[in-house]
Amino acid sequence: MFFTTFSSSQAKDQKPPFLLDPVCTEIKAQENSFQAGSIKDDDRIVLMFKCNFQEISGARCYWDITFANDMSEMNGFSIEFKCPDPAPVAMFTIYFHSGNGWYSKSFYPSTDENWEKIYFSKDEFGTEGKPSGWDKIDTMRISAWLAEKKDTSFFIANVAAGNRGSEKIAVIINDSEVKKRDSERDSIFKYSKTVTSTLDALGIGYRLLSDMTLTPEKLKDTKLAIIPFSPNLDVKAAEVLAGFLKKGGNLMIFYVIPPGLENACGIKFDKFKSQPSPGYFSEIRPVQRNLIPGIPERTRQASWNVDEMLLSGTAKPAAYWHDSKGASTGIPALIVSENTIYMSHVLLTDDFSNKKIFLLSLLGKFLPELFKTSAEFAVSGIAKDTDEGVSEFNKADTLIKEGKYLAAIASADKSSKKMTETFCRNQSSKENERRLFWCHSAFGVEGKTWDEAVKILADNGFTDIIPNMLSAGTAYYKSDVLPVAPEISKSGDQIEECLAACRKYGIKCHVWKVNWNTLGKAPADFMKKMKSENRLQVNFNGKGNTHWLCPSSPENRKLEVESMLEIVKKYDVDGIHFDYIRFPDNEYCFCSRCRQEFEKAIGEKVPDWPKDAKSEKYSVRWNDFRRNLITTVVEETSRKAKEIRSSIQVSAAVFGNWQADRDQVGQDWNLWCEKGYVDFVCPMDYTDSNLKFKNLVSKQKIWAGKTPFYPGIGISTWTDHDNILRLIKQINISRNYHTGGFTVFEFSPECADYILPLSGKGITRPGN
Repeated sequence: MFFTTFSSSQAKDQKPPFLLDPVCTEIKAQENSFQAGSIKDDDRIVLMFKCNFQEISGARCYWDITFANDMSEMNGFSIEFKCPDPAPVAMFTIYFHSGNGWYSKSFYPSTDENWEKIYFSKDEFGTEGKPSGWDKIDTMRISAWLAEKKDTSFFIANVAAGNRGSEKIAVIINDSEVKKRDSERDSIFKYSKTVTSTLDALGIGYRLLSDMTLTPEKLKDTKLAIIPFSPNLDVKAAEVLAGFLKKGGNLMIFYVIPPGLENACGIKFDKFKSQPSPGYFSEIRPVQRNLIPGIPERTRQASWNVDEMLLSGTAKPAAYWHDSKGASTGIPALIVSENTIYMSHVLLTDDFSNKKIFLLSLLGKFLPELFKTSAEFAVSGIAKDTDEGVSEFNKADTLIKEGKYLAAIASADKSSKKMTETFCRNQSSKENERRLFWCHSAFGVEGKTWDEAVKILADNGFTDIIPNMLSAGTAYYKSDVLPVAPEISKSGDQIEECLAACRKYGIKCHVWKVNWNTLGKAPADFMKKMKSENRLQVNFNGKGNTHWLCPSSPENRKLEVESMLEIVKKYDVDGIHFDYIRFPDNEYCFCSRCRQEFEKAIGEKVPDWPKDAKSEKYSVRWNDFRRNLITTVVEETSRKAKEIRSSIQVSAAVFGNWQADRDQVGQDWNLWCEKGYVDFVCPMDYTDSNLKFKNLVSKQKIWAGKTPFYPGIGISTWTDHDNILRLIKQINISRNYHTGGFTVFEFSPECADYILPLSGKGITRPGN
């Protein structure tokens, strides 16, 4: 998704193939939403949607639009959008109905002043229910989600089809598996997006095709088909691709080779291999660089498992996995045959600058002309507004003319890095600012010791680390309360190791717990016990959740409290940090115990359970009940922790929109701040929209009151997670609201090796 800002007079001159007629289109307001209409803007007609947030009782205003279009042949589409006051809106979502489900994508404008064109790529869309394919779209839905009880309006014009993309390359999305199983949905979309984002960064076009509608006709002009991640490719699609290979086509496959393609590729699944210890699969090194011209000598990738293959015909290893110490595992990372390149895991985003060249070299194996295409794209991005820039452009352009394409790309990248570094050096640091980093892995940054990782934080001006050392059913230290992760027998007590590094370099350590949620990592006997004792959550429809413990269980609440107090008793940490201190959403929990405890709390029977809990008669008391279950744990943990050690700091990662989330997930962090249960909060303001970030921080400043709050910047959640410029912008927004600090998610290898050193040159320069 990208944004282009322009005035309405500019917008009206653009005439792509429009998918929606603002005059004739049928629009139906849903529930109590205000009816949409059309108005004249300059000399064109646009759609106007009024959000009557003060009147509605639900969480959103939304409208359904008759929209019968076959979108299977386009990569995406664009809309022109304007919202003069988006602050009352938590987010906008655009949906397309197909069959028994929806494709959905949320967004937020980048400006509240002008019209902007927003482009949506189909591979950014998630699914709800069981959609039947992009060729069967019949309805478009627009939702504006409530952030505050204040009315606002937004406008949409020119819903337009995107281009078909390059015919040479087709990226095949495993939509058939998404339709069958929710469990693989997120992974399929995530790893497909990794491939397409890298292609975008290389300036290489492609077409997005679904395996549900794949035909030989759609591949007639294709030279290379890419399968980013397909746990179970449609059988007919596999037949089409086998025929594509017989006619001279080529394949690039990541991780899972569809059974119907094994013979045609000469590559067959043998066995699954999980890493025996962290860092086992850390780097890809080629056997001979001439097998894949241009491939980097080393490409970092922190994979956790791979597939091993049996080879036949012309297939042979082209690169092997190496561990974090540089030793070869003897397991192929890349296999090439006359018509296929296979990688034994999905493509990840770490080492992104190198990863671009890695993917380009794989593409160039079958389409060598793409080296020039990518070089021209890279060189076109060199800024020519200075004499130095002109000189660098001319140098790189000459390299292209000489056929030295990789050298031209390297020259362009060097110019870009120099410009970025200059910008970073010109940023101002701030005295007495708290700078925190979340680290989701209990083992720290992949490929680094805790000592090395914490030193990087200190060297670049950060003050605190929040390492995730425990969840609802697993501890990565010597615990007497929770099951201890088996890795600890080899890797040692991770709190001890992290804390030793923090004391050495002067970094404060706040141990992070994932509350209620076992994350699927708890041992089987623990989960069996939870299930047998009815301690797991149940949703509104009566389906049990296999990961979340129910807060209405006194035993679960005791487990949450005691596991966090154990940290304070055993380790000289600076703080303890709540996360997932909430319900999953407003569909939880409706187990029999919740019913009993709720009826006891209100002093009456609830006849029609669970329906009545959401009714007008009971909903306010029901939400109070849910909030109280969560708050009780926060209050008790905080009180008892400070009885053990008065200097301990209690903090929490919280959802950003307190007004809505206190009902949606039972998280009343405004109350926690007022009562002093927490010493600071870190709202998870994970957005790539600086405008949304600003709107969130401005409200949170009020909600937090006198309690310090350090807005969470989700750089690792962004598609362009190397965007140091946006990180700097959001840090400056935090400073403009005098938050006193900020928190960054998350301490990844890329942040350690690229983001932090750039940040430390200016915006977080030590010594200020």
